[in-house]
Amino acid sequence: MGFKVDVKGSSKSNAVQDQDNGESKQEKPFVKNTDDNKIFPEIQVKDISVLIDENTIGMVDADTMIYQAASNTENKYILVEHNTEEVTVELKGSREFKGQTKEISEVSWLGVQNAKRKVQKLEPWLVSDFTITNKSKLKYETEELALERAKITIMTKLKNIRLQFGIDKLTMVIGEGDNFRHKLPLCKPYKGNRADTLRPIILKPLREWVVKERGAIEAELLSNGENVEADDTTEYYGRLGYVAYRRTGIFSYIVLASDKDAMGHAKLLINPDTHTGEKNPLRGQFKYPQAMLIEATDKCVGGVDLVVGSSKKEIKGFGFKWLIYQAILGEDGADNYSALKHLGKKFNYGEVAAYEDLFPLNTPQEVLQKAIDVCAGFLPYGVQYADHIGEGHDVDTLTYMNTYFAVAYMLKSASDTMTFTKLCTAFKVDTSSIVNNNTMAAPKLTFNKDGAKENVDKLKASCENMLPDLKGFKAKKKGDLVELIGAIVENHTSVIGEFDSFYEMKQEPKELPLG
Repeated sequence: MGFKVDVKGSSKSNAVQDQDNGESKQEKPFVKNTDDNKIFPEIQVKDISVLIDENTIGMVDADTMIYQAASNTENKYILVEHNTEEVTVELKGSREFKGQTKEISEVSWLGVQNAKRKVQKLEPWLVSDFTITNKSKLKYETEELALERAKITIMTKLKNIRLQFGIDKLTMVIGEGDNFRHKLPLCKPYKGNRADTLRPIILKPLREWVVKERGAIEAELLSNGENVEADDTTEYYGRLGYVAYRRTGIFSYIVLASDKDAMGHAKLLINPDTHTGEKNPLRGQFKYPQAMLIEATDKCVGGVDLVVGSSKKEIKGFGFKWLIYQAILGEDGADNYSALKHLGKKFNYGEVAAYEDLFPLNTPQEVLQKAIDVCAGFLPYGVQYADHIGEGHDVDTLTYMNTYFAVAYMLKSASDTMTFTKLCTAFKVDTSSIVNNNTMAAPKLTFNKDGAKENVDKLKASCENMLPDLKGFKAKKKGDLVELIGAIVENHTSVIGEFDSFYEMKQEPKELPLG
C-alpha cells in the first residue's frame, strides 16, 4: 500500500485574509485541551507519546472533513416556484416558507401571502401549489476564493490535530461513489436518506487538491474489484497498527475518524470532530480531546452507554458490543440501515432494551448469543421481506443477520471475508435456532381432526352435566336462583373453553413454487 505522507502541514501564515469582509483576521492561538473525554474516559489515552514514535502515521478518514470545509464556503437556500403563477422567491428553508409543522404558520412567507390573498378575496395557496428546489450559492465572489478558504480550513484542522494529539505524520484517505454495501439486499437503500442532498459547489476541485497537492490516497478496491469506503481503507491501516502495537508496544498506524463505525474495531483512534455553531462558545474545540485505545476481544468485549441525544435517547459504544449493536440490534440513521426496525414490524425493541441486554455481558460469546436470542425470538420462522429494489426474499434468520453484519463491519483487508456466521463459528456459539428456520410456514390455528371424537365426547358430557340444573330452574324459588345462575354461568364458561381443544397451532412445510 503506497502513499505520500503529509508531514508538516500548511506553509501559510497564521494571518489569513477573511474574504467575507476584506479584513485581515489573526487566528486565535491554539491551546491544547487536557480535559477528559465526556464519554468512555476509561479507554482514553491522554498522552499517546508512549504508544507512537516518529514513524507512526495517522490515517485520516477525510471525507467528512473535506465535505464540511467545502460546505462552509456556501449558503444553502430553497427556490420556491408557484406551479401555475409567475411567483418565484428564494428563502432560507422550509421553516421560512411554511413553518415547522404541517399547518401553515401565520408568520411564514406562505402564511403572510395567504393573509394578503384573503383581503383580496382570493383562494389561499397550498404547499402543494409550489415546486421547491434545494439550492446553494457561494459566500465568496469566485470559486477560486472559496477554494482557498476551504484549503485553509483543512490545513488549520490538520495543524490543530497535530498540536492537540502530538502526531506529526498525517495522510488523508478519501472515497468516491457507491460501494459494495449499496448492492446488499437491505430493506432500505444504504445511505438512501442522502440521495437528495446537494453536493457542495467546490467539493470536486477540493477533493482533487487534497490528492494532487496534499498526498491524500483514495480508498482501495476489494480483491473482487468492488468499491469500498474511506473508513474501510483506514481500518486496514488501523488493524496493521494494532498488530504492531501488540507485538512491539508501538502503533505503526493510528486512525483519525469521526464516523461511529470506527468505534467497533481494535485500534488507537482519534475522533477529530469539533464543536460548530456561530454562537457556540465551544466552537472549534475538539469534542473528544483525548485519543481512545480500543482493544481486541481477547482483552475487552467493549462497552455501551445510554445518553440523551439531540431529540431522543441513544446508545454510544465501543469495541465488540458496539459492532454487534450497530449490525444487528440497533439502527444507523446516518447510513440508513436497521436490521429489525426496517422490517416494518412492531418488535418493541429499542435503545433502552438493547442497552439493558448488552451492558452486563462480559464475553464475545455472550454478546453473539444475545444477538441470536433476540433475533430468534422476533424472527423464529426466518425473514420474508422485499429489499430496497423490490426483490422478494425468503431467508433463514442467520442469512438475514449476515446481510446486516456486512453493512456495519469495517473490512480489515481487501480480501476480508468475515461474516456473522464465521464469528459464531470462531467463538463456538450455537446458531441452530436461526439456521434453516424458514423451511416451515409460520404456525397457524388448525382444526384438530385426530382428536375430534375425543373432544366431542368431552363436550357432550359437559353439556349433560349442565342439564339437571337447567331443568330444575323453574322449580326454584327466586331467592335460590342467584346461586344456581352462578353455577350455570361457571359451567357454561368451562364448556366454551373446551372448544379450544378442537384446535391446535400447527406448522406445515412451505409450498415450493412451481417450476
